[in-house]
Amino acid sequence: PGSSIQATGTGARPIRFTSDDAGVTGDAEWGGLFLRGSNGMAGAGAQADNLLDYVVVAEAGAEAMVTVGGTTTTYRDNIVLNGVDRNTRLTFVQSHNSARDGIHSVNGEPRLSWVLSTGAGRDGIWYRDFTGLIKDLMVIHNRDADGSTGRSGIYASETLTGNSNPRIVNATLVG
Repeated sequence: PGSSIQATGTGARPIRFTSDDAGVTGDAEWGGLFLRGSNGMAGAGAQADNLLDYVVVAEAGAEAMVTVGGTTTTYRDNIVLNGVDRNTRLTFVQSHNSARDGIHSVNGEPRLSWVLSTGAGRDGIWYRDFTGLIKDLMVIHNRDADGSTGRSGIYASETLTGNSNPRIVNATLVG
């Protein structure tokens, strides 16, 4: 908490977070991006700005165990936003071929716009206790082995703190 990531690409030259093998055809090849803010953490101090602009995160979802405040959680997602505030902004971001959720957001209020989630093994967007904004979202699921297309485009988990009231504007869900 308190650190930040600033990844600013362009439409012609996006920043790519992916495994080091040839092609972008797999999933669970690395742990993914985990952004932890200071929301709800006593004494954590001010949260710095996080910015992902023209970024592609692909092939993540290898099991990653993250310990925060004495609690260990296992993630298998491309992008995890945990406890981040409105200073976390994702613009023109694609999550591709995640082993589980494309974007997993819990306990925060990030701002996401022009987001594309393709090929998630479970949900395109998963959230709990989320009060942020998702604007201009498209989720495209791959077909599973049984012919189905994953679990959900957007999955809202049961709130733990009673504080989940996101604004989702202009969402397209395919599959």
